[in-house]
Amino acid sequence: MSGIALALIGTVAFSIATVYFQGSAAGISVLPLTFWQSFAGAVVLLPVALLFRPKPGMPSLPTAVAVLYLSVVVTLGGMVLWLFLIRKTGATTASAYHLLNPMFGVLLSHFVLSTPIRQQDLVGIGVVTVGLLITINARNRGKNRARAKRRRTLARKPSPAS
Repeated sequence: MSGIALALIGTVAFSIATVYFQGSAAGISVLPLTFWQSFAGAVVLLPVALLFRPKPGMPSLPTAVAVLYLSVVVTLGGMVLWLFLIRKTGATTASAYHLLNPMFGVLLSHFVLSTPIRQQDLVGIGVVTVGLLITINARNRGKNRARAKRRRTLARKPSPAS
């Protein structure tokens, strides 16, 4: 299977999991959920990794530290933050924040690797920022309308004392 096909399958799976988490896993604690989903993924992928691994060798200490950092801090920490974001903002708004990844990639590349920022990069960052602001503002307007409707409904109800 090609890398593009695998990336598309991963994207679809991540999208389904995001929506599922918002709807069905709302009462589950984020930390155990993150642990068990990572454990299940490791169990499934370990045989594949062993089958296709390059010639075995002992990793150096910096490599082992880097892998540990990537697996614990980046992967598990990122997933915990992602699930908290879904809980706080909902799946739609949380997914919109994925649009910031390329922007941070361009900025990190510029500051860490001294890669020049091109005009196309700035246009892309601007478009993404405007799109994200539209998404967030639309969500907030919807919440404000719902609150106003509840207030109007409560104001129309006769009080129990009358």
